[in-house]
Amino acid sequence: MNAALKTTKHVKERSALGKSLLAKVHVAKKQLGLSDDDYRAVLLEQFGQDSAGQLSDGQLRKLIAHFRGLGWQDAPKARSKADAHGRPGNLNRKGYNSRTAMMKKIEAMLAEKGTDENGFIPWSYAASILKRQCGVERLEFASPEQLSGVIAALYRDAQRKGRETE
Repeated sequence: MNAALKTTKHVKERSALGKSLLAKVHVAKKQLGLSDDDYRAVLLEQFGQDSAGQLSDGQLRKLIAHFRGLGWQDAPKARSKADAHGRPGNLNRKGYNSRTAMMKKIEAMLAEKGTDENGFIPWSYAASILKRQCGVERLEFASPEQLSGVIAALYRDAQRKGRETE
């Protein structure tokens, strides 16, 4: 066998998950304000290695858990603009038509329901009513007739629970 191959260090290709975990380790190190010496001491004490690049994915997870124990927190994940649980995207369009009026009515009824039940009622509640009634997945795609069905369901719910209705 070639002597050069024996002396070269075996470099392991990392998966996308491994790269992500390694990046989290370095972010945590920086945010915790660990000096390089303290960081390497943790690696030696916990895993017997002096570099996070030499750790397996499982060991990287354990190291991240250790950093969380020291008070580090992941950054919250950003919600996408097309989030089905959020406010419908076509509610903020310019112009005012019957669909916009109905969407605003649904928004007000959800807010009223949330206030009455001491919590927040998300748009997904209205979307689930729509899906049950019509099979339409999102409020943005509903016709005015379908939206009036959602309003009627929310109105009946308000009557059952004894909330004021207009």
